Amino acid sequence: MQGTSLILEFETWGLVGGNHLATPTKQPARIFKLDATMTSTDDSQSDPRVHTTLNTVNWKAILQTVCKNADKPTDLCHWKGEPVSGGFNLIRFLRLDDQEVVVRVPLYPDPETTGPMTPEIMNQNVRNMASMLTSMEYVATYSSIPVPRIIYSCLDPELNNVRSPYVVMSKVDGVLLCTVWNEMPDDQREIVLRQVIDILLELSTLRFDKIGCLFRTDDGILHIEPSDPEGDGVTYTSGIDEMLAAANARLQEIENEQYGAAHNISDYTRHWFMRSLIPSFYDDSLDAKGFPLWHGDFHSQNILVVDVERHPRITAIIDWDNTKTICTSSFAQYPLFIVDNPLWDDTDDKVALLRQRNVRDQATFIRLFEEAECKKFPDSGARLFRAFANCKGVYLLEQCIPDQITCEFLFRQLVRHVFGVSTSDEWWFDYTDGLEDNLLHDVMKKLTEEDEVVDEAREVLGDDKVPVTGLSRKDFIEVARKHEKDFPAEGKVLPWLNKVVAGL
Repeated sequence: MQGTSLILEFETWGLVGGNHLATPTKQPARIFKLDATMTSTDDSQSDPRVHTTLNTVNWKAILQTVCKNADKPTDLCHWKGEPVSGGFNLIRFLRLDDQEVVVRVPLYPDPETTGPMTPEIMNQNVRNMASMLTSMEYVATYSSIPVPRIIYSCLDPELNNVRSPYVVMSKVDGVLLCTVWNEMPDDQREIVLRQVIDILLELSTLRFDKIGCLFRTDDGILHIEPSDPEGDGVTYTSGIDEMLAAANARLQEIENEQYGAAHNISDYTRHWFMRSLIPSFYDDSLDAKGFPLWHGDFHSQNILVVDVERHPRITAIIDWDNTKTICTSSFAQYPLFIVDNPLWDDTDDKVALLRQRNVRDQATFIRLFEEAECKKFPDSGARLFRAFANCKGVYLLEQCIPDQITCEFLFRQLVRHVFGVSTSDEWWFDYTDGLEDNLLHDVMKKLTEEDEVVDEAREVLGDDKVPVTGLSRKDFIEVARKHEKDFPAEGKVLPWLNKVVAGL
């Protein structure tokens, strides 16, 4: 596969401003990113992925290829400054005589913790970059959304023995919005929000017939593939169906991958309740004209601005790695830089001010969005505005269902949003008890039995062989069968094991 020239962007970095006071944590695409950072090599020496990538990728071959394509002599080109790393990519800056460009490659895995680079990981890196290139080419062609320019890209890791796909991009003027958002007065933030809304409205017009990632065939035909190739392999045509599948997968994970965990019963009940809300929170009628293209991480650390002191202007939206088409109900959510961070510490004096500011910014956003949508699409009935105005339930569900940590912080808000009560109220306990005693009776009986079996096995074999966390059903069956003779005949493990083995 030869190198290609497309329109694209480079990965974002930087401490997320405004709403982020928490420990860096990378989350799935839709999840509230608790932090995102750029680190120079001085700061990231402790990350073995950076060291491995720097020492494995053939940077000399990249330099020679870029110089050749730019028609620049190699003796006038050199790497400049220190490399920087984000969550998934390594960035290097290349001076080409009279211009400076950005080179981005996916980070190699940590050989000590996740093992060496494998063909499967490399293929996934290539796939991710191919989708990113296709998405950005489409956005650049069919919208006025500002994106940096791609100078060169190569999806063949073996071409010139580079040992990685890579992208070469122009640098873009501006500073990351996250570095200045906190200090902006309300009137300047309103200027930025107007531009953000214009971008969202443009994205809302880029619609496709399925949910998933955008790719282009060798013949140049656009098509949608599942965003997670290791998932169920389905390209959905309904937001409700997609979310129900995600909720069902989470319930299966609780049953099979958190085996015998003490919190399984409450965890299962909680996620069953959340699944029951999906048909009420999602409106498939909003997708009658297709599914909009979604940036994946439309956050302040991915927005570049200039003229910050006078009239802020967005110069580029960057970091389109997780771009996919999604249902409109999922699309219509506040940008996370005007949403409260679920890990905010309310004992911090700054938090109260940040919450007040977000209330103002959300009110401004909604007012401006209605105004802009009615002006741009006068016959739309402001349906997208109404979806944004009522997005809290969808936001809370999409934070809680995929991620256990975020769920611990936001589930209480979800219950209060739905029922107007606290999870500590007696009414809520009566409600969950009713579920567990009736609709969920059989599942609860099964989980309780499994908890007792695992507890007995742990008493006999110890925590080393039967860990308290991270135990899957498959692993436990293997351990129980291996140590079958160690369990008492009158105990719980052997009858359970015999029943399981008989069903295999």
